[in-house]
Amino acid sequence: MSLDWEERDPDLIAARVDRELGIACVATLGEEGCIGWSGGVRRSVAAPSVGVVDTVAAGDAFVGAFAAALHQGLGFSGALRRGIAAGSLACTRAGAQPSLPDARQIEKLAAELAH
Repeated sequence: MSLDWEERDPDLIAARVDRELGIACVATLGEEGCIGWSGGVRRSVAAPSVGVVDTVAAGDAFVGAFAAALHQGLGFSGALRRGIAAGSLACTRAGAQPSLPDARQIEKLAAELAH
């Protein structure tokens, strides 16, 4: 499916996907965190400051933690926090699988992001 939209800003694209296609949309923004649109509501989570070693698997960590949080019923905002926590933590270690954080680490950082 080609959308052929003029928008290039991730926030505008996510808002439009949500509004026109009725699909919740999330955009990760690296050190700027992430934004998500669902049901016409915009949510954002700032990325914590971490010492970046390697960004391999950061996106995979985000998506896995985001999906797991949704499955656990933690809501869209809770899922965004856990996703950004997992992606950020993955950046602090080299490699793909070795960089993936465990649930305890994700929950600890997500709790800090909630404040």
